[in-house]
Amino acid sequence: MNYWLTTHWPRPLNTPASRPYADVWVKNGQSKVIEQLAPGDLVFIYESESGALPLRLNPDGICKARGRAGIVALVRVVERAMQPADSAPEEYDNGQTLWWRFRAPTTSINSGGFISRAEFLPLIGYKANWNLHGFGDHHSGVKRLKLVEFEALRKKFEESADRENQKRLEYSSRPGKFGGPGGEGDTHRKLKDRIAANPARVLDEDGLSLYKKEFSFKDTGDRIDVLLQDNDKRYVAVEVEVECDSNLWQGHCNV
Repeated sequence: MNYWLTTHWPRPLNTPASRPYADVWVKNGQSKVIEQLAPGDLVFIYESESGALPLRLNPDGICKARGRAGIVALVRVVERAMQPADSAPEEYDNGQTLWWRFRAPTTSINSGGFISRAEFLPLIGYKANWNLHGFGDHHSGVKRLKLVEFEALRKKFEESADRENQKRLEYSSRPGKFGGPGGEGDTHRKLKDRIAANPARVLDEDGLSLYKKEFSFKDTGDRIDVLLQDNDKRYVAVEVEVECDSNLWQGHCNV
């Protein structure tokens, strides 16, 4: 497995917050960089403070958004890089013609953290005030990281994500409408306790660990029986049902 950092320009104004940052791109002539990425590789995405947009997305020049100027996501490569069928040179709102020719598809791991440019650049050997112009191997915008550099970035990114998650997932001790005194049978309680005690073994998924048992949402009082985290610090909610039909045996989501 290899580790990378890639740069993205700000996304168009009003891009939904639910749309994950994704994929690694390089321009025409830089295939030798992106072809080194392999499925399973981990990539941090840096969003610059400013950047160009294709004219088709910004024909009147008013759709510009200001980027966060920091690392905004950690993603995993899922396929080897390739040239999309519709790949072609394109006009940009800064007057350039650019051909983003090769793409390595990714899936989101964690977009809950943030590391500012001034914080992360010294961790990979650069001055804190560098603007990242010409960044990357062969000025491609994609740089392979050493393991020690990646681990330093991941630690800081996950610490940031944990702080934000604590804010979002405030809980209260009041009973929710699920569970609570008098509303839980002995079988339900034993199963919940068994999952909480050893989630990786009971649910047959390596890396699961207990975050909190009986996690309650402050605003609604709703309660999750067991809240877990996986190896990538994503939350996994477990709702224990002692009796249910096949219609309930479905679905999962990543946070």
